[in-house]
Amino acid sequence: KALPVRMSKIRAVAMPEMKTKNGDRVKAGEVVYKWTRDDNPMLENSGFAKNYADFNFDFTTEDVTLKVGASSIKESGLSAENTVYFDTVEPKILFYENKPLRGINYENALIGSFDLKNDEVELVAEPYYFTSANGLANLSYNWLINNAPTQNTSQKSIILRVGDQKKGTSNLSLQVKQGYRF
Repeated sequence: KALPVRMSKIRAVAMPEMKTKNGDRVKAGEVVYKWTRDDNPMLENSGFAKNYADFNFDFTTEDVTLKVGASSIKESGLSAENTVYFDTVEPKILFYENKPLRGINYENALIGSFDLKNDEVELVAEPYYFTSANGLANLSYNWLINNAPTQNTSQKSIILRVGDQKKGTSNLSLQVKQGYRF
């Protein structure tokens, strides 16, 4: 399952396993559902055969408690309920090396400092936990070296080259914008 982030849409689906006194499964069309979010009834999602609930995380929402109750319309007293807790995660970017013959090395994310072992290295930025309401293609990238913009201002990868002196350090940073925020 995908992890929820702020501004994302979630669909929760209930699949109760209820059996009658003689061992028959209750059919999906014979169940009434009652959904609540943070102890507030979700009337538009509750009712006969409504086994799913759609809801949104707004910009300030950090967690949601979702509860569903399911009751058989044919078997009196036959019911089930469950509670699920959703905690939002913060979007993040991980960096990977893209080697010409091997491709992107997704097994080893580059964290902290990184030594250039070749004269040229391509780094790829991969976004995680972004809402896909507008799609990940809607992201814009702004690479900075020592706090100065690079010529590669909109790509999710950058090629780094070793300078003439073959030693030194640089600070590489990336700003990713989705819609209205960095």
